[in-house]
Amino acid sequence: GLIYAVQGTVNLAALAGAGDDPATAIATAVCLSAIAVKASVFPVHGWLSRAYSAASPAVAALFSALHTKVAVYVVYRISAVIFEGESTWMTVILIFASLTLVVGAFAALGEKNMRSLLLFQMVSGIGFILIGIALFTPMGISAGIFYMTHHMVVMGALLLTASAIEHTYGSGQLDRVAGLRTRERLVTAAFVIGALSLVGLPPFSGFAGECALVLASADAGVVFVALLLIVVSLFVLMAMMKIWAEMFNGK
Repeated sequence: GLIYAVQGTVNLAALAGAGDDPATAIATAVCLSAIAVKASVFPVHGWLSRAYSAASPAVAALFSALHTKVAVYVVYRISAVIFEGESTWMTVILIFASLTLVVGAFAALGEKNMRSLLLFQMVSGIGFILIGIALFTPMGISAGIFYMTHHMVVMGALLLTASAIEHTYGSGQLDRVAGLRTRERLVTAAFVIGALSLVGLPPFSGFAGECALVLASADAGVVFVALLLIVVSLFVLMAMMKIWAEMFNGK
């Protein structure tokens, strides 16, 4: 409504580059702020872990793969067309994207439930994806879209793995289920492949996505973001090792 009031249209093609107008830029920022809630961007990310952890296994996996990613796609589309890489607004997106990936990774370390831990990793993944549009370079956008595709598949698979454990053993608490490595070999294999891909180790898809984002950040001259991506990947590794040590390798 605000965009229509100042531009007389909400057709994206007609709005290309309209972010140069301050009133249009502010109206677009209001629109993106609302979409950020659906995308689970910090600081409006708290609903996701509560809502998805209470959903049925199939719904949680489906929503993790598609629901928030639709909102991320909208952020990509609107930002790219209306702002056309205008540095001020891209910097704002970069700040919130960086905070989202850091907060999600840190929050996951404090969780005692496998599904809740993975859901905070999903919040962190949203930050990874948004880094791509914030850089607004061909390499950055390509890396962000590739990482989004990877994240949809991997996070859906990991949540289905967590849900299978909950369904079979009646709990997803890390301190109540243990020793799956010797009893559930297929589930263990599914978790290991998903976890290594989420961490970003070769030869899995996460490595290609994260490596491309790091290189795109360095190429764009935002070296601190490249370093932040590497550090956050280490925290993701710690979270996956926590699940492995307590649930899969425990006695």
